[in-house]
Amino acid sequence: MDATRKLGYHPFPAPAAIISEDWGERKACTYCGFCRDYGCHVGAKTTTLDTMMPRALATGNLELLTNCRVQRVNVDAEGLARSVSYVDAKGESHEARRDLVILSAYSLENTRLMLVSGLNRNGMVGKSFTTHNYGWFSGTLPEETHSYAGPAVAGWAIDDTNADFVDRSDLGFLGGTPIMFFGGDYQPIEVANNLPPDVPRWGEGFKDWLKYGYRHFFAMFSQMASLPSESNYIDLDPKVKDPWGQPALRITHDWYDNDRKGALWLNSIKHEIAREMGAERTWEAPLLPPYHITTHEMGTHVIGNDPSKSVVDRYCRSHEVPNLFLVGGGVFPTYNGYNPTETIQAIAYWTAKHIKRETQNGGTLTRFTARHQVVNS
Repeated sequence: MDATRKLGYHPFPAPAAIISEDWGERKACTYCGFCRDYGCHVGAKTTTLDTMMPRALATGNLELLTNCRVQRVNVDAEGLARSVSYVDAKGESHEARRDLVILSAYSLENTRLMLVSGLNRNGMVGKSFTTHNYGWFSGTLPEETHSYAGPAVAGWAIDDTNADFVDRSDLGFLGGTPIMFFGGDYQPIEVANNLPPDVPRWGEGFKDWLKYGYRHFFAMFSQMASLPSESNYIDLDPKVKDPWGQPALRITHDWYDNDRKGALWLNSIKHEIAREMGAERTWEAPLLPPYHITTHEMGTHVIGNDPSKSVVDRYCRSHEVPNLFLVGGGVFPTYNGYNPTETIQAIAYWTAKHIKRETQNGGTLTRFTARHQVVNS
């Protein structure tokens, strides 16, 4: 943090939604250093699994079917979603009938379900695919960094490079992102996949570097969102099938001038910070294929008022099927440099509140709301 302050930036501890004190049934973080890629053994990470799910199950209104995969949404002759077909862990087929259907399987799976169900009347499902373009920047310092210790929250970030705080007139691109530094939570297997370009990935040279490099390793990253483009989209693969015989999802994505110019500018700032930190050496993610993109897939069933140019309305209700809702990052027409989880949670609450209100007496959804049961097919 000192290096960024000396350069005139404004660092702050990176928030990670990890509790430091016991909260209800959840226990405080133990600083084990296995946050990002693992489940939390004490429930300190604020995930839906540890927060929303127990409360929802406690109401008695939620039936959770685990190890099942929805195959399609079934629409009747009136254009209403009447059920979903799914397979269980044994491969047996079932049908769940309800009067309102909500797809909340994130952008990619929501899109797949719409496409395999033939629900794409305006051709907009799968369009406006955007993601975060990861800009990894790594290096070693003379001192040991103990990068294995502590949670992801041990890091810092600067927001000076985000879209709202940058004069982009001379930079030639739109957008921005925080630059983040993870102070802990790096496992050897992760660092071994982020080696300097001259270090072999096996053998004596690999072992020699890992003995020193892992103990002195540091990394910064950025995640500038790509802009919506007709050339970036999701559709069904015409040849590849999934294990159930359905078309596999196909992603078509590339970087463009805006992405590359943004990444080059961000890397120049990371180099500046690394020099001030006294880095021994640095290396960075390539700006040519294969690109490093995130799992923050967005767009693909975007929100909008115009049914000809969007998939859902302002309450995430399908324009095409009036008793079908799609919730998740897929509703974002564009995005910024932050992680999408909190915004998705806010949209989920917004949609749930609307559904609750409009299924009451006189609401716009009351014509759909009768009770059905889960039946085997």
